[in-house]
Amino acid sequence: MPTITDYFNKAADNSGSYPATSTVSATRNTGEQVLSCQDLTGWATDTPVHFTTYRLGQDGSINTTTQTDWKGIVVGNTITQLTRIAGAADSGHAIGDIVELNPTIGWLSDLVTGLLAIHNQDGTLKDGIVASNKLASSAVTKEKLAAAAVATDKIDWESLGDQSSYLEFGDILIQWGKTTGVRADTSKSVTLPKSFKDANYILTTSFQYNEQSNSCWIAFPCAKNTGSFTVRGGYKPDTGNEFVTNTNAVLNWIAIGVKASQ
Repeated sequence: MPTITDYFNKAADNSGSYPATSTVSATRNTGEQVLSCQDLTGWATDTPVHFTTYRLGQDGSINTTTQTDWKGIVVGNTITQLTRIAGAADSGHAIGDIVELNPTIGWLSDLVTGLLAIHNQDGTLKDGIVASNKLASSAVTKEKLAAAAVATDKIDWESLGDQSSYLEFGDILIQWGKTTGVRADTSKSVTLPKSFKDANYILTTSFQYNEQSNSCWIAFPCAKNTGSFTVRGGYKPDTGNEFVTNTNAVLNWIAIGVKASQ
């Protein structure tokens, strides 16, 4: 439903026909906001409209002293919320006055005002105009991102879940990662990106329990094999033997050993 304060106004109803030039069908008194017309075929009804009313002189020319620019909303063959924009003062309308939809100064002023809400005077977008709530969920894709566009300090690592990576130096294999949901009452299995030659690799772990002011805890491996290991939540080193039982502990780990033969 259009409102009279909308800035963007159509010139026609997109039916392919020119909006009819109409005439007033009922007298309108000064200040009244409804103008009755003979025929508003082709006029837009889903946006406000800008138009001009005037009377003709005896020679058939426009009497410019009666010419007034208006804005309103078309409902059937009436124009409601009638608002004077410019021209002759509102003295009401007589039956037979001409009603013509055309490019008025009010139409152009509305258009520019609407554009300036998001554009600078030179046509460029204003700073901060594209807010996150204006982006479609599928608008930002990896194809649209420039290389190295996302810095590591902007990544919510907690939301990414379990992660791991590795490097190889000859026969030496270094692997690292993080896993979530470590507890003291059950073991958590961690799958390595690549397998070691045997289970005699060096493994160090630690994790943080966020509800305890990011205090550092130590997790203990329960078992190892060449391609994975299991851990349980362990102790808080500054207070002694205090087990972690909560499920939101995040484990950080690193493993170093001889890589399995290819």
